[in-house]
Amino acid sequence: MRHKQYNIPGQVVWELTLKCNLHCIHCGSTAGTPRPNELSTKEALKLCKDLAELNSQEICLMGGEPFLRKDWVQLGREIKNYGMKLLFISNGYAITQHIISQLKRLQPYAVATSLDGGTATTHDHIRGTSGSFKKVMDFLALCKSANLPTTVITTVNKLNINELPAIKDIIQGQQIAWQIQVATPTGRFPRRFALNKEEY
Repeated sequence: MRHKQYNIPGQVVWELTLKCNLHCIHCGSTAGTPRPNELSTKEALKLCKDLAELNSQEICLMGGEPFLRKDWVQLGREIKNYGMKLLFISNGYAITQHIISQLKRLQPYAVATSLDGGTATTHDHIRGTSGSFKKVMDFLALCKSANLPTTVITTVNKLNINELPAIKDIIQGQQIAWQIQVATPTGRFPRRFALNKEEY
């Protein structure tokens, strides 16, 4: 008799909250305001346990902006206590030395932030907030000084496709991983900025 096969969620990307301090034009989740029914700390800790029991291997905490949740350290510690790899994706805007110190104690597998332009003008326009480019640069410097394994994520669209070489120049030689993904017309992202076939 054959037993039913179940897929194991080896890699889990968890939107801790939709609360966000930026207003990115390509946000597929239309983040900004928290969901009215977001998990409580108790419920989130239970989910950590459930994911471990499903033999999940790594959990990536993102948002919105995950560091806007007051219990992110507690949840990160719980994930590590269950033996799962812990990753974070942040927009880097509200990062402080205190948050970096907490991250260093947690020893995550990776910390990622978004860099969507090779210039402040392009990045700030895409992220919807003036000064966000400088904040990302500061975040990257803090992560590197703390020896945190760091990744840059670039979401490519018509507004920044020509700035990939400039982004490469910013991060090259710094032992920063680079994840490139393509924006799709969901959430806030307008279809007119999506890549055409030739650009893709």
